[in-house]
Amino acid sequence: MRRALVTGATSYPGQRLLARLMAEGIEVHALVRMTSDLARFDPLPHLPVIHPHDGSYAMMHDIMAETRPDIVFHLASHYVREHKPEQIDGLIESNLTFGLYLLEAMRQTGVPRLVNVGTFAQFYESPEYRPLSLYAATKQAFEDLLAYYVDLGLSATTLIFFDTYGPYDWRPRLVNALLDAWVNNTQLPLPESHVKVTLDLVYIDDAIEALWQAGRRLMTDPKPLSGRRFAIGSGDRHTLRQVVELFEQVSGREIIKAWGMWPLPDRHVITPWEGPNLPGWRPTVGLAEGLKRCLEARGHAG
Repeated sequence: MRRALVTGATSYPGQRLLARLMAEGIEVHALVRMTSDLARFDPLPHLPVIHPHDGSYAMMHDIMAETRPDIVFHLASHYVREHKPEQIDGLIESNLTFGLYLLEAMRQTGVPRLVNVGTFAQFYESPEYRPLSLYAATKQAFEDLLAYYVDLGLSATTLIFFDTYGPYDWRPRLVNALLDAWVNNTQLPLPESHVKVTLDLVYIDDAIEALWQAGRRLMTDPKPLSGRRFAIGSGDRHTLRQVVELFEQVSGREIIKAWGMWPLPDRHVITPWEGPNLPGWRPTVGLAEGLKRCLEARGHAG
């Protein structure tokens, strides 16, 4: 692997993947929207080659022809938990049209490999496909499009991500909410205390390692992976209450918990999907250690 192209490069996982690839000596190209916040690249020790994309197939083809990457890591997506009618166009454009342009440009320019990122929300309380949301349905629809290109000869695999977390994460996720409540001594709204919701929290370095390993496998021995999807789970699931209690244990202080002040959506995952693990990969950072690292990044250690 000499050259890689990354979509979704300004996302939190995208930033961490860029750093990992560059640390491995890979020439990294970042495909970004014209409206992307390029300041997200500032913390990186080195800048990738940045390619703004105007949303057209023509520019996608030109970028692919110019870069000729050995592999593409497709992390770009538009997330909406509960969509409104006016958000449908954005979901289709970002999660389907953009991805289809990417696949067609790869085919036309001879780029042979892709690692795609899916979501456990594609499996709403079911071992088989059942979308939790329209967002999840568009992610599955892209996988269906991908299957066609795999049949034409593309080597591609999909990694199903769960809830990733880590230091300096800016996304509105549970771990960040816990950190904010702890640091600022503010109230944390939570669902009813009796609600049994199981969480699969994966430390960001483990998730990035899975992307790296999948990419390397596609480079050397693609047959066992191509056309398949794999779970990138922690292997150590916790209820919401257990996560809160573990955070308090690691931090050394209780937070102000407002049970019942955060209403769960009507459709929510109670038990995350359990699919086949990526061969050869396993998580190495447990939740307690991961939470400790997040606290240390905020300048606090329990």
